[in-house]
Amino acid sequence: MLMKRRKVMALVGGGVLSLTAGSAQAQEYPNRQIRLIVPFPAGGASDLIGRITAAELQGILKQPVIVDNRAGANGIIGVEHFLQQPADGYTLLAAGGSAWTPAQVRNLKFNVLTDCEPVSLVCQTPLALIVPAQLGVNTAQELFAMARRSPGKLNYASVAPNDLLWTELLKYRVGADITNIPYKGNAPALTALLSNEVQMTFTSIAAFLPFIKEGKFKALAVSTAERSAVVPDVPTLAEVGVPNLVTASTNGVWVPRGTPREVTRRLNLAYNEFLTRPAVKAAFVEKLAAVTFGGAPDALLKAIGNDQRSLDEAARLINYQPA
Repeated sequence: MLMKRRKVMALVGGGVLSLTAGSAQAQEYPNRQIRLIVPFPAGGASDLIGRITAAELQGILKQPVIVDNRAGANGIIGVEHFLQQPADGYTLLAAGGSAWTPAQVRNLKFNVLTDCEPVSLVCQTPLALIVPAQLGVNTAQELFAMARRSPGKLNYASVAPNDLLWTELLKYRVGADITNIPYKGNAPALTALLSNEVQMTFTSIAAFLPFIKEGKFKALAVSTAERSAVVPDVPTLAEVGVPNLVTASTNGVWVPRGTPREVTRRLNLAYNEFLTRPAVKAAFVEKLAAVTFGGAPDALLKAIGNDQRSLDEAARLINYQPA
C-alpha cells in the first residue's frame, strides 16, 4: 500500500512539474525569433498578407518575425513542413485551407482542421460574379436568365480548381448550364473576358477590381454573407436569389496541434490588436481587396469548415477527380 501511494505521489508530482514547466514556457513566450510559413511563392497575395502581418506581429511581440516561403503542390509542401515543426509557437502557418480535403487533393496526408490549431481569422477577399460590360447585363438575375435561355452557350473562366468548383456549385444552385474554359493564370482569363471569349467568371475579386473600377467589367454579386467594404454597392448572392452559397478567399494563421494554450492565446491577442488598426484595415482593402477580421480562433475553423463542405459538395456533383 505504501509503495502504491509513493508511486501515485511521484506521478502526481511529475505532472505538477510538467504543468509548471509548460506554464513557465508560455509566460516567457516569445523570447526568440518566430517563423511565419507562407506555403505559396513570394509576390502573390498570400505572401503579401504574410509580410504585412509579420511586420505588425513583430512590433507587438518585440521579437523578429520572418516570412519563410515554402511553395509547391498548391501549398501542400509548406503545410507538411509546418506540421513537422515543434508545437511551441515559434513556427506559424499563414494560409486558408479550404482546398485541402481528400475530395480535392489526391493522397492528402493531413487534415488542417484537426492537425493544426487556429490562432486567428486574418482576412477574407470576396468572390465576385464578374462579367464584361459589353455583355449587356446589369444584374445577376439577368445573367442567370440568359444562361437558362441558352444552355451551354455561355462560357466561364476558371484559373484554379477552386474557381471551377465554386462556379459549378453556383450553376447547380441557379439551374444554369455554363461551359468551363480553364486558363493558366489571371492575365489570360482577364484577356478572355475582355475579348468575349468567356462571358463570366466567379473568383476572387482582387485581380479584377481595377477593371471593375474602370468600367470594363461589372461585378454582379459577391459571395460573402454581407456586402463587402471592397465593393459596397454590389449585392450579395443571397440578395440576388442564391441564399445558400456563402464563401470567400480566406486567410488565417495556425500553430501546430498541441501548442500551449497560453501561447495560442498570446498570439490571438496580438493578431486582434493589429487587425483592428485603421491603417492595417485600409492596407488590406487597398492592396488585397480584403477585409480584416480577427476574433476568436474558432472563427477560422468555422470559415474553413464551411468552405470545405461546400467545395466537397461541388466535387461530388461533377465527379471531380483530384490531381
